Amino acid sequence: MGMYMIDADAGTGTERLARFVVRLDVDQVPDGILESVKLRVLDILGICVAAANVHGTRAVEDVVASWGGPGEARVIGGDLRLPWAAAALVNGTRAHSLDFDDTHHAARVHPSAVIVPTAMAAGEALTSSGRDVLAAVLGGVEVMVRVGLAAPGRFHERGFHATSVCGVVGAAAAASRLLGSDSATIATALAISASTASGLRESYLGKEATDTKALHAGWAAHAGVASAQLAAAGVVGPRTALEGRFGFYRAYVSPDEWNLGALDAGLGTTWYTPEVVFKLYPCGSLIHASIDAALSLRREHGIRPDEIEEVAVIVPPGIVSTVCEPLEQKLRPGTGYQAKFSAQYSVAAALLWGEVTEATFSEETIREPTLRDLLSRVTYRTDPALPFPEKYPGGVMIRTRDGRTLEVIVPNSPGSIDRPVESRDLQEKFLGNVAGRIPLHLAREVLARLLALEEEETIGPILAL
Repeated sequence: MGMYMIDADAGTGTERLARFVVRLDVDQVPDGILESVKLRVLDILGICVAAANVHGTRAVEDVVASWGGPGEARVIGGDLRLPWAAAALVNGTRAHSLDFDDTHHAARVHPSAVIVPTAMAAGEALTSSGRDVLAAVLGGVEVMVRVGLAAPGRFHERGFHATSVCGVVGAAAAASRLLGSDSATIATALAISASTASGLRESYLGKEATDTKALHAGWAAHAGVASAQLAAAGVVGPRTALEGRFGFYRAYVSPDEWNLGALDAGLGTTWYTPEVVFKLYPCGSLIHASIDAALSLRREHGIRPDEIEEVAVIVPPGIVSTVCEPLEQKLRPGTGYQAKFSAQYSVAAALLWGEVTEATFSEETIREPTLRDLLSRVTYRTDPALPFPEKYPGGVMIRTRDGRTLEVIVPNSPGSIDRPVESRDLQEKFLGNVAGRIPLHLAREVLARLLALEEEETIGPILAL
């Protein structure tokens, strides 16, 4: 199969990753890395608050609350306290439920939705300092992304949701770091977590778009915490869980190739966390460049919907099956959640209203007659020259009734490393997400303290605000 195998003398995949997690010192990381981590914590906490009343998250919270157990960690934005593995499940589900959480393009995973809820639940339960929580988040994100980069896109091709499949390993790393486990115990936790990896793309790209996609992030956080706890209690997992003859990559990727060398190439010197792309629109990451293109054309030319003869969304071939097909579902989404994965729908909404917000994907909006009329004139075309998956480019072509042809290609989605968002953009996003749910003065206090999280002796008081 041409796969790269780790040198046995240097340890197995889980052992190499575990050594990195144990040795990680946030005081020694390059400038900007810690700031990036703090912004990810801020971003996810705001999303968790905003998602409190989403149908699937409410149901998950109700079920988990019925399990009982000690109140070790809170559901973010509320008063309910749960065992920390259970809190990670609820908060992870919330974090991914709006599709507003960050994405690593090449690995095709949503790291912070899994890792931040894990670290916050563990950190509160274990009375960890803000600095320790930041170390756990950084370590967990780096591990999760590297597990994905060993087989980028391959999990998706086999029908697995990489956020969940890879996320559980990162979550086990983050929880183990906060438990203070040694290298051997962390390696065992990663090995145990590999046996719990799960998540099917049918949950959101099949005939029905369901609540299960969001649950994938929560379940990865929950299983990662459980794996860390089980390892600390003495449960044993296979050292070769990742690369073994019947291991993780053979189960989830074979017969495609994978490169296990990606797990530790430049580990401790090459940092992937800053590459994780923040979202400015609450929908599938693959669509964001095309949304930007549509908004740009609308601003520059002042185009009205009744002037449009035809719209073509321009995409790389590799994303068609996710956001452009099947046509009937993308042009007539049955739910707001389905609309979040339709390039045609999102571009039409951007052209019609000049913005894409959570309200764009409400059950009422998807049936709006003017939008449906415009959607009937939207097609898509592929451009093999667009780079993917190293970037998430997209574009829009508009042909007007008076004969003009207007076209814009956006080379990468906003928030990517070559089109970074500013801290102030994410602060505004946070305040917008918590507006109406947390009083403004408290929201500003939480924001300020999260941006200085390394100074907090314990994180519980911030979450209690």
